[in-house]
Amino acid sequence: MRTGARLADRDLRQGTRFWVRHAARCEHRVLGDIVLQLSNVSRIGFMVEARAGVERGDRLMVHLPAAVHREAFCTWTSHQRAGFQFERTVREEEFVYLIEALKGTPIRRPV
Repeated sequence: MRTGARLADRDLRQGTRFWVRHAARCEHRVLGDIVLQLSNVSRIGFMVEARAGVERGDRLMVHLPAAVHREAFCTWTSHQRAGFQFERTVREEEFVYLIEALKGTPIRRPV
């Protein structure tokens, strides 16, 4: 039997990310209810600009528009930024509604 976290598919890391500006309400086991400022989002995770005391390895429940609520795991921190990976990948249909609600702009990657 597999133990530990079953995080979103890492093969999707190169998927499209979208610039966003969204204050997301989150539930943290120790910190309680916190608000994190999302700066980009993809089907497998998101990045925040101010991590509000969240450390690498922490889990939280993030509440996003379009009824997208996911548990997320902090995979990295750097200064005040932090990256999170969703426990479950956001389905394509849900993601389309989420990006529309967040008014996301695709991040252009150099070729």
